[in-house]
Amino acid sequence: MLKEALRYLGVQGDADEKTLRLVSDCMETVKKVAVPKSICRRFSMHDFADYIVGNDIKNHLAGAAGVAVLAATLGISVDREIGKNQAVDMARAAVLDACAAALIETYCDENMPDGISGVYRFSPGYGDYPLAMQPRLLKAVRAEKIGITVLESHMLLPTKSVTAVIPLDKNR
Repeated sequence: MLKEALRYLGVQGDADEKTLRLVSDCMETVKKVAVPKSICRRFSMHDFADYIVGNDIKNHLAGAAGVAVLAATLGISVDREIGKNQAVDMARAAVLDACAAALIETYCDENMPDGISGVYRFSPGYGDYPLAMQPRLLKAVRAEKIGITVLESHMLLPTKSVTAVIPLDKNR
């Protein structure tokens, strides 16, 4: 996960010892304050048809027998920790943000719904799948149960949250 956080920070090659210590410390902080939660709902392709907007999501789901919609979050406490640090140490806040991004991605990879593994998640904002789909996906999966909301800009709150569309039984 540290390697992924370094990638988010734009570190190329080997990081120096001071950077590694800062990233490691920030990762521990994020893990300590995070309250990861996820929720998933499965749909038949027929029931999901109105959510297929754009060619990229259509191609992603080609050959699938169904769809899982996943919503996951690290919780508002991570946003608060990043915000608290922005007021006093912007560099640390940026590292916390990168660590949180790496943690939510790892959490999603490790907490895929039952029976799903090795399948690429596809989220609003990827390719031509519009961010404007966020509210509809959140509603479909009932993400308010885990505290995720969406702004008018279609960005998620808490910020370290993810929605994803996952093909089921592809090319069965």
